[in-house]
Amino acid sequence: MAALEKIRKRAVILTIVIGAGLLAFILEEAVRASSSFFNDTTAAKVGDEKIEIHEFQNRLTELNQANQNNPDKQDPAIQQQQLLQQMVFEKILEKEYEKAGITVSNEEMMRLLDQNQDAIQITQQVAQQMQGRQNIQSPSQLDKLIQSQPDFYVQIVRPWNNLKKQIYDNRCAQKLAFLMQNSIQPNDIDRLAMQEEAKDVLTVEYAKKEIASLDDAKYKPTEAEIKAVYDKFKELYWKLDNPMRSISYIAVNLDPSNADLQKGKAVVSRAYALLQGEKGLDSLRNVSEFGNVQTAVVPVSDAKKMGQQSNDSTLAAYITSGAVGSTHMTTTDNNYTLFKIKDRQVLTDSVTYMAVAVEGNKQLQDSVLAMLKAGKDVSKVKGVQVAPEAQTLQLQSAGLPDSIKNKFTANAGNGYFKFNGDAKQALFVNITKTSSQMFTTMGTASYEIVASKATRDGALDKFQAFLNKNKTAANFKKNALKAGYQVKDAMVTAATPQLQDPMTGQGIENSRKAIKWALSDKEAEEGAVSPIFRENNDVLLAVALNKAYDDEYMPLSEKEIKDFCTARATAIKKADALEKQYKGKAKDVAGYAKAMGTTVETAEVTFGNDQMGTVNTAPMMPNGMEGDGGLIGRVAGSKVGTVNFWKGNNGVYAYRVLKTTPSNIQMKKEELNSRFMMQYGIYDQQYGSRRMSQAIMGSAKVKNNSAKFY
Repeated sequence: MAALEKIRKRAVILTIVIGAGLLAFILEEAVRASSSFFNDTTAAKVGDEKIEIHEFQNRLTELNQANQNNPDKQDPAIQQQQLLQQMVFEKILEKEYEKAGITVSNEEMMRLLDQNQDAIQITQQVAQQMQGRQNIQSPSQLDKLIQSQPDFYVQIVRPWNNLKKQIYDNRCAQKLAFLMQNSIQPNDIDRLAMQEEAKDVLTVEYAKKEIASLDDAKYKPTEAEIKAVYDKFKELYWKLDNPMRSISYIAVNLDPSNADLQKGKAVVSRAYALLQGEKGLDSLRNVSEFGNVQTAVVPVSDAKKMGQQSNDSTLAAYITSGAVGSTHMTTTDNNYTLFKIKDRQVLTDSVTYMAVAVEGNKQLQDSVLAMLKAGKDVSKVKGVQVAPEAQTLQLQSAGLPDSIKNKFTANAGNGYFKFNGDAKQALFVNITKTSSQMFTTMGTASYEIVASKATRDGALDKFQAFLNKNKTAANFKKNALKAGYQVKDAMVTAATPQLQDPMTGQGIENSRKAIKWALSDKEAEEGAVSPIFRENNDVLLAVALNKAYDDEYMPLSEKEIKDFCTARATAIKKADALEKQYKGKAKDVAGYAKAMGTTVETAEVTFGNDQMGTVNTAPMMPNGMEGDGGLIGRVAGSKVGTVNFWKGNNGVYAYRVLKTTPSNIQMKKEELNSRFMMQYGIYDQQYGSRRMSQAIMGSAKVKNNSAKFY
């Protein structure tokens, strides 16, 4: 059953449709989970709700079964964290549905089921198999039969119920999205205020004295002043939902040595010479290094794309017009692919056909075939099932055996023919349309030069010797460069699936064990250095634990935090000093500029629109006022001609609004509504469902315990 198989192959996911946004978490592969510490069986805690490890493992098992044939594999740790995030999201949504009173009635559920294409396709296929033994006209009717006779429909009960849950969850999410989107709406007063903001351009003159003009050394803040800054910002920047670890790590890439490269290139040269010989591709099967030897039928139309993927500008021309028997080689880093053209010909690319299934003896089969050839309707004949619509099959890319492809191409245009069958059943097919294109049949073989065992063992011995001499985090960092290693820093939590290069953002696959080590109170203490982790065959990895953060907030003692708070406290002291020095010392902006030793600047301030006439969501910031957005609001609220003084983040300002000029902006009600929602609403067109999902995820405290298990 094609539709049922499609559902089985899907990850068992919750697809949350919020407005125009789609929150989908796609997960593919399961991983082993070990026994937990202290008999704790909780993978994560969402408020007071628990996600037990056995529940999590069951979902992983389902995903593994659904995606076992998926060729696109991910680091399992990434998939684990995605799944856990999904399950957390589901828990939070369930609470939100309960609080909002959101449900889906059985009648509504049946309507949704009858409209779902997957459910319709499954119903049609089950009805065909039942051959009239059950009255199945719609998905809702099939659902009644499944629920009343689960043992009879045992093969589809689980995927069917999973499909129903997806439909149910989607509908609940749509209702929640509607409630949230409409919970904040502008009224007439809001629209009037926005129109007023946009109607004028204010011309302002100002003089600025920057805090940078003062020497930091003369305005050193006290510890109490630094602490006050920390307390002000800690909730915003340094709150920890889960324990965090500051680590340093060294990743040693196991690259081939020069000797490995020379030896590998010799292998490639020998293989390429063999490929050019009379035996061609067959001769490479005796070259042990070339394990991936195969024949590929490539549409010429895909040649350009293949050239781009291989980063070889000449490959497309070779596939398109290279001589039969000619060879070609592409190289990317240490990966080599060898090609030899075996044939080039026009082949039937796809066929469109109608199918009729007959369950009965040869006499019935012959009778039905005769009726089909005569153009008669056979849908009412007992034991006959007619496909509801035509199907299209890609012959060359489907991996079909030649016998099947030949059967399709040989009977194209001949009306209905017996495709296959036996004494009890048969399948008749009528090919209604074919399409053809040029194909190149090529032999291909690939080879990657990798580090030899001697090279790998040498790298391991050298790295282990370094760790034996540097058993503390301080020495690990201090002596790495001298030994030829580069240290990188990272902050990790239980939700960190893998280490990432801070410069490139590229992840180190299978580095979760190193993260788990850093998070383990039993294995790692501050200042400790880990053993070598070798889960990634291409990388040797070791970690040093610098600092453990188990409190509610990152501490002020952390250097970056202390530096920030010190700089901010220093800026406040300097701004206070400038305010004390200049405020009230002049009657006009020019006088302030003279006292400050600066010049008078003029700027235009608007809350309305940009050069293209489209509505902005924020006022335009004049040059010289960046970082001091509070000044814009004060300018907007000032009377024309009044001199004002203000202390900002970057300096002190004396300013005066010279005049207001009508901007001739007249926004329609819809534009005002859109602007309001972009500024204040949870959902907006620019960011899709991001604000909404953030609002939902922020509604509960989440504790991730996954590092205790894997």
